[in-house]
Amino acid sequence: MSKLKVVSLSSLSEEMLNTYLSRQIDPSLYEVVAFPKTPSEEEACKAVKDATVIFCSPLAPFTRKMLESAKGVRLIQGFGAAYDKIDLEAATELKIPVANNGGCNSISVAEHTLMFILIVLKKALFDYMKTNQRSWGEEKRRFFNEVRLLRGKTLGILGFGSIGKDVAKLARGFNPKMIYYKRRRLPEAEEDELGVEYRAFDQLLEEADILTVHVPLSDETRGMIGDDEIAKMKDGAYINKHFEERGIG
Repeated sequence: MSKLKVVSLSSLSEEMLNTYLSRQIDPSLYEVVAFPKTPSEEEACKAVKDATVIFCSPLAPFTRKMLESAKGVRLIQGFGAAYDKIDLEAATELKIPVANNGGCNSISVAEHTLMFILIVLKKALFDYMKTNQRSWGEEKRRFFNEVRLLRGKTLGILGFGSIGKDVAKLARGFNPKMIYYKRRRLPEAEEDELGVEYRAFDQLLEEADILTVHVPLSDETRGMIGDDEIAKMKDGAYINKHFEERGIG
């Protein structure tokens, strides 16, 4: 029996990939070829020619030409949640299965989201700059007057997949009112468990003091928040955008 050939076009080294694979598969059954840096299209085409499984980065294009070169591939596995860099139309035509890793970075993105919200509300960058400059003066009084609390604010979550849900779980300890919008509303029991209330899209915009966006960047969502939508929001409202997660659910 010939060995399975696993080709990694991501940033993972052969050592790291072998560590992951050996937990599930007998190392004698496969061989790994890894590119520490993103290869050119020509290099990738040569590498995947006899690949059985291909691991790819969510940031690097996986083109039709590369797919056509992978004659014997049985699976293309993305390391991230996004798969918009893969030519899915070509993969479908060539009958090559493509899988992503949905939810892999949801905690990380949710923590960053909450961090950014707090940085803006607390004027942390302004505070850091003035502290380094030792130049508070009269600005100190204005600074403290303008600092805002997350407690009691209305946090609107646009897109409520794994990232949106993790944002709600983390933010709940700060006790904001949390509202959300997604294409398919959650069961009431799950809403109660997460401490969120459903709103229609326009209602979400009108009520949110802070709007955090967690939807896929696609033809459907591109321009989802523009001048007309911003005009519906409160004066002084904040928008935090993360077009990373594949699928609103």
